Amino acid sequence: MIQIKDVSISFGQQRVLENINFDINTNETILVVGQSGCGKSVLMKIIAGLLIPDRGSVIIECQQLTKSNHKDAIKIRQNLAMLFQGSALLDSMNVFQNVALPLFEHTKLSHQEIEKLVIEKLALVGLKDILHRMPAELSGGMKKRVAFARAIITNPQYIIYDEPTTGLDPVIASEIINLISKLHHTYSTTTVIVTHDLYCIEQIAGRIVMLADNNIIFDGSYDDYKNADDKRIKRFLYSTER
Repeated sequence: MIQIKDVSISFGQQRVLENINFDINTNETILVVGQSGCGKSVLMKIIAGLLIPDRGSVIIECQQLTKSNHKDAIKIRQNLAMLFQGSALLDSMNVFQNVALPLFEHTKLSHQEIEKLVIEKLALVGLKDILHRMPAELSGGMKKRVAFARAIITNPQYIIYDEPTTGLDPVIASEIINLISKLHHTYSTTTVIVTHDLYCIEQIAGRIVMLADNNIIFDGSYDDYKNADDKRIKRFLYSTER
């Protein structure tokens, strides 16, 4: 379980999040939704330990992330992976080096063992024979899949997907959504998806947490979300387009 308690953060004079409280339960799929600029990605970076909040705490499996020293924080975060919106592949590294990077950094596996795992994970996301390609040689959908392989290479319990379908055509977006579901069921991961894409929300239909006005305005099932009376929810559901 991940517990987010009283998290607040500002950038200069701009308040982004204020007193955010919710739990992410083990093995569940949760969608953090809202209009662009509402603080979704900022919240996920706080949960992943990439940003430190002004106040509040993030507790992962009973371990305090936000108040840990650097060494302890790295250890806590090894059970969590984040797939960034732009895939965040390193341009100077080929596919093998990108996917293998967490293993080289955090394990003592041999090169042969690492190569076997990389090939296995790439096959799982529908890619093969691309170990030596550079990111510049890949399509947007392929970059996303390589980023998936890197995210799951250490078999993390928690995976955060930041806008996984943004900028993709409907066919590729559908494939990515199916892949998220496949990985969730294959590895029993706790899946957190940050999105403002209504198609993604409809297809996943998991627990919904919606951000607006610096705080959480809804936390519940997809069916209850669709039927909510809040004007901000209705505006989001009926005015947002892919």
